[in-house]
Amino acid sequence: KKACLDYETFVSIIIRIVLYYNNYHYMETYEKSLAMREHGVRPIPLELWNYGMSYESGLLRVVPKEDILKVLLPHDKAKITEAGICFKQLYYTCREAEESSWFEKARIEGSRPVPISYDPGSVGHIYIHAENDRLITCSLLARSSGYSTATPEDMDRWKEDDANEKAAYNQTEEQARAELSHELKEAIDTCLKEKASASEIKDADRKSVV
Repeated sequence: KKACLDYETFVSIIIRIVLYYNNYHYMETYEKSLAMREHGVRPIPLELWNYGMSYESGLLRVVPKEDILKVLLPHDKAKITEAGICFKQLYYTCREAEESSWFEKARIEGSRPVPISYDPGSVGHIYIHAENDRLITCSLLARSSGYSTATPEDMDRWKEDDANEKAAYNQTEEQARAELSHELKEAIDTCLKEKASASEIKDADRKSVV
């Protein structure tokens, strides 16, 4: 509700912050090598970059994609249910779940939580933290695929909207339920009276015959 930045302004601010960090941020805890000290390199990202390009072959360190995702993406909990892997009211699946019958086991043994990472910009996939530091990529099931372009923030907002909508509708539903209960009681009472009346007529006819 307090947001005021448009997308272009937000991106511009992020770029300026990154440029500041790379050009001016002094990393006090960075451990410089002896060679860096001999060359007078300060622990500033740009100076470290230039030194590496000039004296350490310029080769960039290769980091596995899974390690990057685990560090950069926010963490949360999903739940394995008989209907799928549930996160923010959406349902996912993965090859491991289908091959190992996760959903069938949940139907028998009950739901269980699993740690995940997720992309705050899209609900299209979530990543389960498995054994041996593996990440298992999960995709939306068909029943939830209509939300593939949404974000987790959208899902939270819609959940709140649904709760407010239900709260506002409660009085209408309660009134309709009370009216239904009254109508059903009248209908049953009418049937009981008609049945009792018919029984009295039969008794009267039987007595007159006797």
